[in-house]
Amino acid sequence: MTQNGWEALKRTVDTVPRLGIGTQANPHDRLSVRSPSVYFGPGTEASDSGSVDLSMNRDDPSNDVRLLFKTADTASAEFGLVGDNTLRLKTFDNGLARTPLSIDTATGNVGIGADAANEFKLDVSAERDGADGVVISNMSTDPAASSNIRLNANGGFYFRFQLYGAGALYAITNTSMLMGTRTADSLFLRTDDENRVIIDGDGRVAVGDIQATTDLTVSGGIRPVPSTIAALPAAESEGAGTLRSVGSGASFQLLVSDGSDWRDVPLGAAI
Repeated sequence: MTQNGWEALKRTVDTVPRLGIGTQANPHDRLSVRSPSVYFGPGTEASDSGSVDLSMNRDDPSNDVRLLFKTADTASAEFGLVGDNTLRLKTFDNGLARTPLSIDTATGNVGIGADAANEFKLDVSAERDGADGVVISNMSTDPAASSNIRLNANGGFYFRFQLYGAGALYAITNTSMLMGTRTADSLFLRTDDENRVIIDGDGRVAVGDIQATTDLTVSGGIRPVPSTIAALPAAESEGAGTLRSVGSGASFQLLVSDGSDWRDVPLGAAI
């Protein structure tokens, strides 16, 4: 570009030690561009594929190849391979570096707030500045709108609550495994979009789409599966009030523990 307008280059340049476009090049930034935008388009030669590639290459995995995002020449974020073969997105704030996302290029494992080198396909860690959870929310004002976590698996699926320390069974400790609500709201377990188990804010349990009126309210029958007398556990270990049944077929007897022995419950006449 000259004072007379655009003019064609008079010669082909094969090697330029430094090049500055709209700014001054320097020994470190040997290609420097100051422009509000940069455009890369497909080639016009007959042999060109029509695609556009931007390649960054390093000599060794111990070196870095990355994009740096800066504000006033201070790094705010980076994305790339830094010193190994894990692709990372890092952020910087007041000298504190975080890695919100990492991908192990060898396994494809993904870490969100965690190291992708772990054994899990997706490892999510919510431990950051006192945060203690992962939130998936729908901010719609529509009361019918909902947020969902969907798991699809050919062979079934399960949730695993795993601790990296030991917690006492049935004890509420800092390392206990908990699932539920932190308010007086009820907890619903559903299948086929129907309520199957409801635990209300007072801890009362309803089996079925009903409201619990006692500690356990059941919509439908309760069946203690019969066992043999020899297989009965000690009544003392079961606790007073525990119901069990023994027998098979038409021979059936309902039992209740008095805390020391099993007592038979009269069944009465058939209805």
